[in-house]
Amino acid sequence: APAKPAESSGGAESSGGAWVVPEAALVALVAALREDDWQTAAYAAKTVQNVLLRCTAAREGSVADALCCAPVLAALISLLARRRPAPVAAAARRASAAAAAAHLIRLRPSLAHSVFSSGNGSSELGAQVL
Repeated sequence: APAKPAESSGGAESSGGAWVVPEAALVALVAALREDDWQTAAYAAKTVQNVLLRCTAAREGSVADALCCAPVLAALISLLARRRPAPVAAAARRASAAAAAAHLIRLRPSLAHSVFSSGNGSSELGAQVL
């Protein structure tokens, strides 16, 4: 479900009138990042990269705030660790995942430590990155 401006009387709109990202959309994004189909995962990573590239802060209730969470970062790191498909496609996918993860960490630095040291399989890659 695409994000849409919330009705101000419904209470779903943030205080700044920002768009609200439904929980189902976030769940779908994380699932797409973890998808076995590398093209789906690559497009999901590119989406996160493009959205966060334009953000200067992850203000509470913003789209950046919704995307800057541990499940998204963990999925991006997991995507970085994958060795499939062919080298050229893998390089493009990994570049998008790395850029998206870098933007996410830029906006929410505290997530880097929690994801890379959580023992969720990202620790080894995290040690290499940090």
